[in-house]
Amino acid sequence: MFKRKTNISEFERDKPHVTYKLIQGAISKYERLRDDRQADTGLFEVYAKVVEDLKLIQKSFVAGE
Repeated sequence: MFKRKTNISEFERDKPHVTYKLIQGAISKYERLRDDRQADTGLFEVYAKVVEDLKLIQKSFVAGE
């Protein structure tokens, strides 16, 4: 199926704000969990990777990809 390109200003005006807030909330949650688990190397690394992945998703979302 043909995917229509959206210009940035149109996307910014129409982007789903609820979805963005959910992504930002998940980032904040896993940053807190990561920071609370610095003594537990295994959990710290898992939470750090989750934060990294969520930030990539957020970057793609903001770019309108």
